[in-house]
Amino acid sequence: AYTGIVQFAIWATDGTVNDAEDYDFFIDEFIVRTPLACTSSVVDASAVSEDCANTQFFVNVDITTVGDATQISDGTNTYPITGIGVLPVGPFPSGATATLSVVHSDPACDFNLGDFTFTCPPPNDDFANAIPISCGSTYTGSTAGATIDEDDAPDGVNADLDTQNIWYSYTGSGAPEDVTLSTCGVVNTDYDTEALIYTGTSGNLTLVAEGYDECGGSAEGFHFETTLSLIHI
Repeated sequence: AYTGIVQFAIWATDGTVNDAEDYDFFIDEFIVRTPLACTSSVVDASAVSEDCANTQFFVNVDITTVGDATQISDGTNTYPITGIGVLPVGPFPSGATATLSVVHSDPACDFNLGDFTFTCPPPNDDFANAIPISCGSTYTGSTAGATIDEDDAPDGVNADLDTQNIWYSYTGSGAPEDVTLSTCGVVNTDYDTEALIYTGTSGNLTLVAEGYDECGGSAEGFHFETTLSLIHI
């Protein structure tokens, strides 16, 4: 048996021995391989399993045929394959991308499982876990990994809840006051921000104010600033 690259020449002739009348040319190279000597494993599915309590995730690899497979590799670490079933691979930090491959005793049977990425939602992803804020303070947050919560709450004229959101809560002092919320001029904020301000409880929210592009256009990152008046009743 032969494994390697071979090249075929094809020519035409007019039936004479005059080489000048013959026409020859080459076509592309062909790769000839012998049958694989190893038995490839079979993976039914691979799925992310979150462990956000520890800000990390695993990838569950469901191996239905082991074959000559020995381990799963992420390029740095390896995870031994001991039999059929689900093999938890990881952990990987939240927000990371894990590129996994199945390694065999014969590299000819190795294959890639693909890239797996997962970002844990922020702690204030849900209305019930809104972070309390106070006047005069600055807060940093991110919607990376966030979901859409309370999507049945009313939208504003411009701002709406059609994308991932995070929640903050504010309790007034009991005296009449004007409260301003703003992301204007915030450094390292290079994305559009919007705000919807509600009163009420989960599933029964009333819109009282919204913020949408008050700081200007692209030069200000389409940031918002809104002021609401609180009164004591």
